[in-house]
Amino acid sequence: MKCLAILFFFIMLSFPSFAQTHSLLKNIGAGSENGIPADNQSTTWKGKTYFISYYPDDFENRIWSTDGTAANTFEVLSSTYPDIDFLTSTDNYLIFNAWPGDHRGIFRSNGTQSGTQLIMEFPSQRIVFMKEVSSTTVVFITENFANDSTYLWSTDGTTNGTIKLGQFELKPDFLRFSYYGNSILFTEKSTNFSYFPPVITDGTIQGTMLVTDFINDVIADDISNVTSAVGTTDFIFVNTPDGNKVFDGTNVKNFNLAGDYIHGFKLGQYHVLFSTYYIALYDSSDGSALELFVEPSYFSEPIANQEYVFFHNADGYVYQTDGTPSSIKKISSKTIGSLNYDPYLFATDDVLLYSTNQGNNVELWVVDLATSMDSLFNIVKPYGYQIDPYAFKAGDHIVYARYTAMEGNEYWVYTPLQTGVKDIWSTTQLIMSPNPVENELTITLDQEIPLHSRLFIYTSAGQLMRSSHVETQQMRVDLTGFSAGQYFIRIETGSGIRFGGVFVKK
Repeated sequence: MKCLAILFFFIMLSFPSFAQTHSLLKNIGAGSENGIPADNQSTTWKGKTYFISYYPDDFENRIWSTDGTAANTFEVLSSTYPDIDFLTSTDNYLIFNAWPGDHRGIFRSNGTQSGTQLIMEFPSQRIVFMKEVSSTTVVFITENFANDSTYLWSTDGTTNGTIKLGQFELKPDFLRFSYYGNSILFTEKSTNFSYFPPVITDGTIQGTMLVTDFINDVIADDISNVTSAVGTTDFIFVNTPDGNKVFDGTNVKNFNLAGDYIHGFKLGQYHVLFSTYYIALYDSSDGSALELFVEPSYFSEPIANQEYVFFHNADGYVYQTDGTPSSIKKISSKTIGSLNYDPYLFATDDVLLYSTNQGNNVELWVVDLATSMDSLFNIVKPYGYQIDPYAFKAGDHIVYARYTAMEGNEYWVYTPLQTGVKDIWSTTQLIMSPNPVENELTITLDQEIPLHSRLFIYTSAGQLMRSSHVETQQMRVDLTGFSAGQYFIRIETGSGIRFGGVFVKK
């Protein structure tokens, strides 16, 4: 029995622990609003994460690199490049926009001040969208100041390779995108789908056109007037006056999912399709489809991570699916709350973060994807403060936007506490039983663990629930008042933290 308990303990240690440390990443500017987070503009390039910081006057914006630690968070581009809105990367360059003189411009950089140069200026235009379409090409949209004319461009990071692809009315405030093969599709984010027809581009003039024309070039004028379209790498799903259809690169077939298409994701042989009303699961192995009567939240932006798609339903809860009917389930304990018109989702290999309004605060909650445990990650702002919840990964850390009275709008970093044995006592053992536990947990320590150490129990949100001195080799901990969920144990001796462990309260 003792061996089984030990085995279970080490199995538990293989799961990530989300007892958390949260701290200010780095004081990166002057004044109470130092380092105002930009609009979720970050990119990973050559092993480093790069991000933008805004300054209050919007003319001293800068680009930083980080691995998630304060010691290795550096400014790489200074206020020579004001009003930066977009940051992305190709294999060769960082690509961003700025307004250093009289006109907007697109820049490339090798991550240094001296290695940064202007690619092209855009008089009387502003850059309103930027996204990599391949490892060598970025597409972007410019709009005139009257907001009535937009152009689609691509760049490989060189002046000669910066090309106007065409004039399309791709309204930036009503834009969603997805992928098909080596191309990106643009469709509307609106309620009436009358602003612009869907566009597809691979970054070349020849490969840029209306989705209607793209499909008709293959199947000889079989469809007309595509009002919405999403790609799932292998397929394009379209809405037309003749009914909704799926294009497989060679043929078009009918596809019965009501509403205009707004999102599409590929999960192996399965494809998850979102319309304005429903969700459908499409099995590419036999062409079958199943409509799920789970109404998605129209304003939510679903995300794909590993083998799952995560999304909000119309009631505001977070769901997940791997593309099969049996996999779809609710995973959040909180809804998005009131006044949360653009709910946020972010996932790593281990956790899912989602935003929710609780009272007067905007909070990030975290779902442990290994155990499905859900808990508060952090309060990121009081209602009414101008900061949007978002996060990005930097090394083994999660960097996120947060407001505090002392620091203003800042970047904060979350670091998971390590739960393995981190000292020379490689043979020592910590046994917890039963695990999971209902009311009383027994903790048995190896004889080599010194007495008069101190034991701490934290919630998965990092809240200290209990602390006590270690007086005997076996302790019984009364869990009355503990909510169901995952908890983190650590033992500190005079020379530092020696042990960590995880148990689950039923």
